[in-house]
Amino acid sequence: MNLSKIVSKGLIDRTIEERQNDIKKGIYKEIKSQIRKIDLESQTSSRIVVLVELNYLERIVKNSGEFVNETSLNPLRVKYILGFSNKSWKLVDFVSGS
Repeated sequence: MNLSKIVSKGLIDRTIEERQNDIKKGIYKEIKSQIRKIDLESQTSSRIVVLVELNYLERIVKNSGEFVNETSLNPLRVKYILGFSNKSWKLVDFVSGS
């Protein structure tokens, strides 16, 4: 799937960098999330901001399969910001814990 159609280049680059750091550390992350609630915070012709509550579980595992750590946040509150440009909406940023 080509995420660049729905996600800004900056967010894609940030995610790739985070994954590369995990690879250097010899770990990977298993993430499970479920949307509990979505509220529209604001909307203009070029920007939408939504507040989302998620059930969130992240497990960090070594490449060998050894369990390292687990984080569970219920709910995790995230603010998602979408922008409209070039005739389409894209996720441009998100802020956890807002």
